[in-house]
Amino acid sequence: MDDIRVGAAFRAVRIRRGWRQQDVAARAGVPRSLVSEIERGHLDATSLARLRAVAAALDIRIDLIARWRGGEL
Repeated sequence: MDDIRVGAAFRAVRIRRGWRQQDVAARAGVPRSLVSEIERGHLDATSLARLRAVAAALDIRIDLIARWRGGEL
């Protein structure tokens, strides 16, 4: 899944819950601007820990898959 689609999923969950970006930020303990960046797909601008905090605030599970072009790991 690309960064834009991840951000769109975060935004969709937030809107479905009826929360503002500030509400999510307060629950995750991060700045509102970070929630905005994530929703716009700017994931490279944040750490995995902060992304997980925002996901947890929204009850979103993040699964990471390590892949290598040389075959199975």
